[in-house]
This record gives sequence, structure tokens and C-alpha cells, in this order.
Amino acid sequence: MKKRKLVYISGPIYSSGVASKNMNKAIRVANELMEAGFCVYIPHLSVIWDAITPQPRSFWMKLDLWMIERSQIILRLDGYSEGAEEEIKHANSLKNDIKIYYDKKVLIKKENPIMDKGGNYEF
Repeated sequence: MKKRKLVYISGPIYSSGVASKNMNKAIRVANELMEAGFCVYIPHLSVIWDAITPQPRSFWMKLDLWMIERSQIILRLDGYSEGAEEEIKHANSLKNDIKIYYDKKVLIKKENPIMDKGGNYEF
């Protein structure tokens, strides 16, 4: 069995639109990617963590940049986001080859997720 690729979901939380809608979108996209055979990291879920143990923005950005360094793919969701722009800039500065996509359908097609011989995704 092939190792699953880690996809980092990058996009706005508070900076554009409504935070709950942005979180909903990120989670739904992540779910589709999981069903397609990828492993995903959703930084939007830090909102819940932050509600329990509040941290400064720098704490969350440090965590997010660490996770980007471990990811093979970034999916950049639409919408203005200063944090997402920092994430893309950081990914581009790394020596490893992180692929950046702006469309989940293209990502799934090009990255050839884990499938069995019958065309089904393995879990």
C-alpha cells in the first residue's frame, strides 16, 4: 500500500467571509480529500483549540508553518487571507517540493490518490 500524501488546507478563517462558513468549507473539502485517499491537516480547527486555551496568533502560525514543512501538498482555498499568503510564501521558500493547488478536483486527478484495482479508494 502506498503512503498517503499529507494535504494542508490553506484558506481564510477570520480575514474574509464568515469564520463558521470558512471552517465549514475547509472541513467539507478535507472530508472529500480523505475519501479520495489523502491525509489532511485543517488549521481552521485551531479555532476550537483557541477557544479552550487562547494563544497569540504567532503560536498558531508557528504550528501551521511546521505542518506545512511536513506536507507534500497545499490546497489553497479561495478568499483573502494574510495567514494563507504567509503559508504559501513559506512553502515556496522550502527546499522540498511542496505542490500547491487551487482546485481540489485538479489535485485529486493529478496526485493519483490511493486506489485499489477496482477503482475504489483504500482506507
